[in-house]
Amino acid sequence: MAGWNGSGSFSISYPDFVAGTTIVSTQVDTNNSDFVTGLNHCLTVNGETVPTATLPMANFRHTGVSNAAARDQYAAAGQVQDSAFHWVNAAGVTGTADAIALAPFPAIAAYAEGQVFRFKAEATSSSATPTVNVSSLGVKTIQNDGGALAVGDIVNGRIYEIVYDGTQFQLQNWAVSTSAAAASTSASGIIELATQAEVDTGTDAARAVVPSTLTGWTPGVASVTFDKANDDVLIRDASASYVLKRASLSTLALLTDRGMVLIQAQSPSTVASVNFTTGIDSTYNAYLIVGNLRPATDDVELWLRTDSSGGASFDAGASDYRYGAILIDTGGTSTLSASTATRMSIAGNAAASRSVGNDADQGVSFAIWMHSPSSTSLTKRFNYHSGFEQADEGAYGHVNGSGMRDSTSAVNAVQLLFESGNIAAGTVALYGVRAS
Repeated sequence: MAGWNGSGSFSISYPDFVAGTTIVSTQVDTNNSDFVTGLNHCLTVNGETVPTATLPMANFRHTGVSNAAARDQYAAAGQVQDSAFHWVNAAGVTGTADAIALAPFPAIAAYAEGQVFRFKAEATSSSATPTVNVSSLGVKTIQNDGGALAVGDIVNGRIYEIVYDGTQFQLQNWAVSTSAAAASTSASGIIELATQAEVDTGTDAARAVVPSTLTGWTPGVASVTFDKANDDVLIRDASASYVLKRASLSTLALLTDRGMVLIQAQSPSTVASVNFTTGIDSTYNAYLIVGNLRPATDDVELWLRTDSSGGASFDAGASDYRYGAILIDTGGTSTLSASTATRMSIAGNAAASRSVGNDADQGVSFAIWMHSPSSTSLTKRFNYHSGFEQADEGAYGHVNGSGMRDSTSAVNAVQLLFESGNIAAGTVALYGVRAS
């Protein structure tokens, strides 16, 4: 069959004419027709004919090609290597500081997710939401990971890269401007380095510490001071000469997640009661009171009362409290409970003469949990356990119980006292416990 055979070979219908014989004109015409058909399937150097199918190059190259000038032209390797399709030169960067216009060459026909452009800024931005318009296709906001920039993030003379995410352009690199806001515990920004004097005194909360300013410190810690009144945590080095404010108490509690923070410790001696009147608020989810107390009077119960006015008047009404507990001692097991009471009984059963003894080696140890004291929708609930030597020598009692202040009013003070007489001696501590 005449023509191209599909493998690159061309043939005509009558390839052999015999010398000395008459040439038949129709055969010549047929051959000429074959040549015309074959030539019409060839590419011309001046571009008059075009391919009608994919052209395999058999591992050869097109050489001496010009740079692409339109989207439907293939790129020269030099253009790709020089990032010509991503880089917008100075002539193509127009508009204003906050409304940039880019004219890449060749122009894009539409925005497409993943498009990348680079340019040198012609002015410093004065807006947190600068825009860009590429190839006059429409205004898009320049963002930082989906959010607003800071004023001055685009700086005159610096090179930037933006990527289209399908909706807006995301800035891939930026310089923090000198007009950016100061850094804080909740926001990024500019921060100043602390001087040596500021590090030594530990009183500056707005400047950062660098290693060189710690050269005067003596390794080791001499003391850690918790100052609740000023919400400070101060750490002194081993020489006790340098102090650094590491954090506030409230911040430290947040960082420790389920941490326990000492709020106050007392060592009562010959007093009627132990009162905690500060530090009980919404800062913590729960509070723990632990201690050891010895009564001045023999065979007395240990009581607990609350107040909602900072200790001005502890609640002692006939129906202010309810509680229930189990007392286990050498005399057996008994139930301690009251549906209306002037207090919660933490240790002892005075009615059965099975309460706390007052000898020098006697007394009561206890742990009391107080839950959500600042709530105004819940009654104030307590869980406790105590162990004590009874007035009867050699007898020991253990109480497990729970109770409540039968009111939804917020509690901000707690009192511990014996049924009668003073507290002879002891130690008691109040802790704040953060559950989440």
